[in-house]
Amino acid sequence: MMVFLRQRVLDREIAAGLPVDEPGPRALRACQLSSRCERRAIAACLQILLDRAEAEATRAEPSRGFAVP
Repeated sequence: MMVFLRQRVLDREIAAGLPVDEPGPRALRACQLSSRCERRAIAACLQILLDRAEAEATRAEPSRGFAVP
């Protein structure tokens, strides 16, 4: 429960490069983030973003360029 409540803080700590090799909430969160299920969910979100950006690019006028939504 503690990891669930502190996900954002732990994610920021991991992104900042704090160690995850010591037992504790940060290590548990690192395991969660690197799980197959989580990697697939992240990949699906990225694919949606890329698909939307591509759709926007095909609708954009040449003089306007395109922006990622």
